[in-house]
Amino acid sequence: MYRTKDFDYMKVLNTTGKKIGYIKDILIDFHESKVVGFLISPLSLFSKKQTVLMENVISINKVMIIKGNDKQSFICFKEIKDIEIFNLNGEMLGVLEDILIDSYSFTIKGLIVASGLIHKLLYGKNIILPSNCILGEDFILHHMEENKINLISIPHKSNHEGYYE
Repeated sequence: MYRTKDFDYMKVLNTTGKKIGYIKDILIDFHESKVVGFLISPLSLFSKKQTVLMENVISINKVMIIKGNDKQSFICFKEIKDIEIFNLNGEMLGVLEDILIDSYSFTIKGLIVASGLIHKLLYGKNIILPSNCILGEDFILHHMEENKINLISIPHKSNHEGYYE
């Protein structure tokens, strides 16, 4: 699984090995719950930002290798990051902090919701499914029933057993 921070400022090369730039943002299709491409910031100050669709990505490792670029526009993740998430009762669940991306199909598997610094330290972050969400202009509506299973990421302590110096 990937998170968006795994792609931040990753180098982008073309098939001949020439450095194109670095990844500035992830392009997503929220309705289909998938990553459709990447926004690339070029090395030159006077060049425009380029988009690369997933079908033009050859390899993703420590660097990304692409075979071409496109001029289509999609929703960038940074445009919807920190957007508020509400449930059907109008209660705020938190803000969108990150997304979980499948490493093979590049589908969005989960939305990581943070509800504040203290709450995050004590109780962890919530993870909600994108299929249970509707993206609006000002907020995301989470339409899941309360009696369903909720996923959370809880901070944990390490007791350092098994470590030897």
